[in-house]
Amino acid sequence: CLYKQLQEDLYYSRRAAFTSGTLANFRTQWKSFIVFCLYFDLTCLPATTNTVCLYIQYLSRYFTSVTSIKNYLNGIRVLHLYAGLEFTVLQSFECKMLLRGISRLKQHRVRRAAPITPQILLDLYHLMDLNEPLILASWVAYVLVFFLMSRKANLVPSSIRSFDPCKHLTRGNLVVVDNGLLVTITWSKTNQFGERILQVPLPRIRGSPLCPVRAYEQLVKLVPAESYCAAFTYACKPKLHTVTQYMFVKILRLHLEKAGYNASSFSGHSFRRGGATFAFAAGVPGELIQIHGDWASDAYLKYLDVSLHSRWQVGLKMRDLILTYQN
Repeated sequence: CLYKQLQEDLYYSRRAAFTSGTLANFRTQWKSFIVFCLYFDLTCLPATTNTVCLYIQYLSRYFTSVTSIKNYLNGIRVLHLYAGLEFTVLQSFECKMLLRGISRLKQHRVRRAAPITPQILLDLYHLMDLNEPLILASWVAYVLVFFLMSRKANLVPSSIRSFDPCKHLTRGNLVVVDNGLLVTITWSKTNQFGERILQVPLPRIRGSPLCPVRAYEQLVKLVPAESYCAAFTYACKPKLHTVTQYMFVKILRLHLEKAGYNASSFSGHSFRRGGATFAFAAGVPGELIQIHGDWASDAYLKYLDVSLHSRWQVGLKMRDLILTYQN
């Protein structure tokens, strides 16, 4: 009985190595490769260098980004490892040259979501009916995610059923203190195993409609909920529901459209990018932005939109130093 239990525990422990989203991506990648091999009568396990190269060329017909192709190739690698097979094809000269050639032929610029700015938030504020619980809950989520520079996946679940108090913000994770709001984040993309707890303080902005504390207190007053409930719970009789990622983006784009913006240019990531850019413009040091937004590396730099005025400062400072050599 103990042996059988260990076998079952072993299965579930290995399965827990990947999130449900990652497993779903793997299944899509495995199905794509296996169907490709079956159609062209090729052996998929173990895959030869020629088979993988043909598959890369096949994927290049449908993907504009080589990064997407590499993601699918990683799926093939994992499939081989699950089958107990080595997979060194990607280190071959043929594969490396092919990927390099496709990168040159299909030059691709990553389309980034437009940043949310304080002015855009103000425009949204004047259009949103904050007496409506769902709209108010969404507004609070927008203000918090901007100042937290967080990923929307940290704040709201993909669906009501997928809400997990260990991963998503709960009312208990938000504590109003004298000077503002203390937000506790126990899980993130860079902290999937709960090794650390990230506490982010947000100050009051007295007299401003963008005050995160004021917005949250308004939600708590309108929609009271237990500490274990989702942070952005809204009333929907007879039960309480929470803002989901779909609703987060849908309501955002609806009001952006009303405000005269190109709504399709914005996404949930617009807040993370906009918050980091605004903090940088406010003079916050890069290392603090990295810690505040929970970036594991200097990847936060790609989120910053450095103004032309700031770029001028580089050349001007170099000019000023050059002039000292002439004197």
